[in-house]
Amino acid sequence: MSPYDASFGEEPGEQRPADDAFWARVAWCVATGEAGILEEGNVHNVSRWHRITQANLDAVRARLVPRARLTVWPDLSTDLDAVRDAFPEEGLIELVREDEDGRITSVFADEEAYQELAALLNGARAAAVLPITVDERHPLFTAVLPDDDGVLRARWRTDPTPSDIRWAAIKALQRGQICSGIVMSIGEAEALVDLHGFEGVMTVPELPGERAAQCLGEMAGEEVTVEIVEVDMVRERVAVCLKGNQDEPGRPGASV
Repeated sequence: MSPYDASFGEEPGEQRPADDAFWARVAWCVATGEAGILEEGNVHNVSRWHRITQANLDAVRARLVPRARLTVWPDLSTDLDAVRDAFPEEGLIELVREDEDGRITSVFADEEAYQELAALLNGARAAAVLPITVDERHPLFTAVLPDDDGVLRARWRTDPTPSDIRWAAIKALQRGQICSGIVMSIGEAEALVDLHGFEGVMTVPELPGERAAQCLGEMAGEEVTVEIVEVDMVRERVAVCLKGNQDEPGRPGASV
């Protein structure tokens, strides 16, 4: 079925577009070492793979085919022995391999062809073993490439990653918006608030350590009303402060 048919891709949820905000996130993930591979798909079960770096990201973006499905992955491993050890005892897998010329290809095989797959690693620069099932296959995040006018016309649906779900939850938030949630984990520098679909981050108050720990300890599990201070779509981070308590001694304040 074509990804442009009206009935294609009608699963619930919103598909992330590969817009400027998406590419800013890709660049940040590459800079922090979280991402290193981009998978480009234009028909089912057929992909082109791109190794992405801070230096070549714009060039890779310019080569992509319009309306492609994009999947961002962690980088390939140069420890080829570890890649061989990652083969499961049985089951269908995908081996992604970069050859000495820098060309990246992938091949699917089951346990009957594992020996041939292992031989493909000879002379490779880097590789990775990817499981096939949705429950075990964990890319970083996904998107679909819009047309040059910015309109997302392709109706591809990708299996949403935790990052995709978080993106959908926080993209409509605005500074100053009021939300309610439950105080979750508490660390030395910040506390997390469950805001029903995404996490808000509160900084530890600027008090001596014992007073700060006591304050936050009393808030653990408490339902609170918070104000959105900052929405960072690149880091997918939402900073919050307690509503009406920004200047109250001993209460968590804004995070920027």
